[in-house]
Amino acid sequence: MSGARTWDRAFDSHVDFYQHAYGQHITALQPMGRLGATLIEAHQSAGDWSDAPTPDLTVAWIASRPVGVSIDLGAGRFSQLQRSGDVIAVAPGAGSTILVNGAHICRLVTLPYRAFCGLAEERGAMLPEDGDFGPLHAGLLRDARLSGLLDALWRETKAGGAHGALFVDGLLLQLAGLLLRLRDGGASGLGGAKGGLAPHHLRRIRAYLEERLAEDVTLAELAALTGLSPHHLCRAFKQSTGLPPHRWRAQRRIERARDMLERTDLSLSDTAAACGFASQQHFTTAF
Repeated sequence: MSGARTWDRAFDSHVDFYQHAYGQHITALQPMGRLGATLIEAHQSAGDWSDAPTPDLTVAWIASRPVGVSIDLGAGRFSQLQRSGDVIAVAPGAGSTILVNGAHICRLVTLPYRAFCGLAEERGAMLPEDGDFGPLHAGLLRDARLSGLLDALWRETKAGGAHGALFVDGLLLQLAGLLLRLRDGGASGLGGAKGGLAPHHLRRIRAYLEERLAEDVTLAELAALTGLSPHHLCRAFKQSTGLPPHRWRAQRRIERARDMLERTDLSLSDTAAACGFASQQHFTTAF
């Protein structure tokens, strides 16, 4: 995935990863039901809250004031305002890039995917074998049923009770069905996904910009890749990613420069030149 962080080891579960990477920010960590699912709450500042790949399906949402986010879950980057209740779904084995521009409260449900599939199969439902729910990883999920279901899971898990595990398992079964319904409904549950570029056009443009990140690329060049006019291309690209092409490229230049500074011994001036900045001063100001 473009821009994804690397980690010093592999992780057996998302709980294992989260405790390793962000343990000091965790304010709640509780098992859920009988599947080995876990609910996590963390108070996080602005910054990089990217995830390592794990075997779990992870569903996360903001439980505080709205914050701007720039996210890539493996299906392309999107930059939007994430409101309370807006959900992201990270597939098993897929790392994520998650950049947040303000302090926030994050809640996550982590689901051991094999056990989650088994729960669905008991009722005749087949979840995707690899855990990839397609369009659900391409944007924020804004669906009242989904946010209400996750809130119910949160309340029931916190409350406990003699029959809490049974009730939670029922809610998790509903979650499996709702994820399948949202997937099969295409982009209808994706915030900001309507009216944008076709997925193959978006992939082509992102790849073109990545390959020429240090070069000056015009709107006309990008439009020629899709057969659209430059004006239509710019508008559709922003609808798909949350940013116009020039700002998306500027953001990716910063991310690549950050990665190079962390992984190489290049000087600031060499890093600036390699990422397309006109000068070291231009790079420093943008960074």
